[in-house]
Amino acid sequence: MASSLLLIGVISLPFTLLLRWFVSYARTVLKVRRSGFPAIHSGIVVFESFVRSWYPRVPVLLPMEKFTLKKPFEKFANARSDMIVLTEASSPNRVSYLFGSPKVLREIGRHGDIFLKPVEKLRYRMLNTFGLQIVSTQNGAEHDRHKRVIKSVFNAELMESGWRSMRNMWRNMLREKGVYPTAPSSNAAPIIPDMKGTMLKVMLGAIGGSWFGIEIPWDSASSKSSDCCHGKKNESMPFAETLHTVWDTTFAQTLLPLWSMEWSPLSYLRHAGRARRSLIAHIKAAQNETRQRNEEAKKEAEGQGRPRKYRNLIGALVDSQNDVEIEERAEKGYVAPDVGLSDKEVQGNIFAFLIGGHETSSHALAFAMALLASNPEWQENLYAEVSKANVLPADAESVDDSKPLQLIAYKEWPNFPLVLASTVETLRLRDLAMQLTRVASRDTTLNYTTWEGDGVNPAGTKVHQHTVAIPAGTRVHLDLAAFGYNPFRWEDPETYNPARHIGETEDANGEKKVTLVTPDFVAYSTGSRQCIGKRYAEVTMVCFLAHMILNFRWEVVANPGETQEQANVRASAGTEHFMLTPPQFNLRFFRR
Repeated sequence: MASSLLLIGVISLPFTLLLRWFVSYARTVLKVRRSGFPAIHSGIVVFESFVRSWYPRVPVLLPMEKFTLKKPFEKFANARSDMIVLTEASSPNRVSYLFGSPKVLREIGRHGDIFLKPVEKLRYRMLNTFGLQIVSTQNGAEHDRHKRVIKSVFNAELMESGWRSMRNMWRNMLREKGVYPTAPSSNAAPIIPDMKGTMLKVMLGAIGGSWFGIEIPWDSASSKSSDCCHGKKNESMPFAETLHTVWDTTFAQTLLPLWSMEWSPLSYLRHAGRARRSLIAHIKAAQNETRQRNEEAKKEAEGQGRPRKYRNLIGALVDSQNDVEIEERAEKGYVAPDVGLSDKEVQGNIFAFLIGGHETSSHALAFAMALLASNPEWQENLYAEVSKANVLPADAESVDDSKPLQLIAYKEWPNFPLVLASTVETLRLRDLAMQLTRVASRDTTLNYTTWEGDGVNPAGTKVHQHTVAIPAGTRVHLDLAAFGYNPFRWEDPETYNPARHIGETEDANGEKKVTLVTPDFVAYSTGSRQCIGKRYAEVTMVCFLAHMILNFRWEVVANPGETQEQANVRASAGTEHFMLTPPQFNLRFFRR
């Protein structure tokens, strides 16, 4: 008898749990329907996954067509609301909220103490491979501690160094790809294949020069053992090769522990493990050397009334850490253990800068080149601005060329607001992050809008303002891809138009100046969590585009059987991976 009851209990338990789950989820769905909120129901969590594009399309269970990047604002237009409730059967008692307006992100940015980062997410944990870094810190004291050290690193000197390094890599790209120099009488239009991969190399070289003070070869196989940011020659892997390898093995670096790579039977992983250990060794050695050198340089600079110079990003981080400790000691009489960054956190931030600064800027440039190729009239509009710049004298490489390259000095960069606006327009149309998630730490509210009529054409549409309650623990998803196509924030959002970001300002003397006006542009985030490398990204991207525009015109190379219009669409289409990623495409260049 007892065994029969036990058997019945064992059999009935899963059915009881399944029934409880079904009742709970049914109550959640009914509650949302009674509220009148537009909603998307799915079987498992799909929106906040950075690989959601890899999921199959399964009605009800995985309605991925409702989250497509091809028309990101369409779901909001169909709902006639810029807020949609999400329910997931895998979390039957929980609802989350999806927003499609940039004003919500600004509102959240002003209340970082309420809306926290879900730092437990895989995309943040992956970046902590070498140590906790600023991207994965939580709002508040932890983030402020990192920002206090890092903010002074991205100074004017680093910006100018970034401009020079990017200009050098631009020339290296032209030389390596056979675009320049060419015979003066040649009418050939050279082609650069795989602009996605090419821009990754360009950006890595620019970072190597301006952040680490080294020249990274175009071909990583040509790295020499003497290439090392701190002068050591006994490392198993030179610094330039280390940066190349760490970048090329990013996925393995972020997912696997060091011991598993070093003991792997796969040579690829063993090489990746050597690169990680080498990078740590290089950074540690550079930290120690920089501390000693900066102390000596600081005394000399202070004695002569001159500002000290940073050799590289590691040196700037170490010196900034020293400054924070000095300030703390002067203010409190002692230095607490948690002031500034630990050595491991410095290493973590270097890795985060390498990953974030490299891939994001290179992908943005690839998209910018593709969109300008699709809009040749805007190449000419930008040329009208850049051609007014004072160019540098011809260098030794091009002095005898009948059409030498025209080079631009860093001091000219403020004169290119339209070129900068083209990068803003690129990121409006191709937001790399695609989505952000925040978690409410306490009960709060957020504002949203609904409208009557056609949400695709908002002219004359009656708009209503609302407030929705956000309970503590609720996840708030921000659809950054939809932000850029929101017709209530952008006029004719499908059209590429950098001029939409240009406006006039007036200084204290009444003089008018053309400048960037971007109240609804939030690709670099906003508030205290705005991208700390924003200005560096802008400077290097403007440098590359300004030099390219001044010297060349270009177009997308169509594949066999493909029209030019189809080629243009293909080149500027992105796919969703860790971030929005451009496709492989080729460009054909013409000298001006």
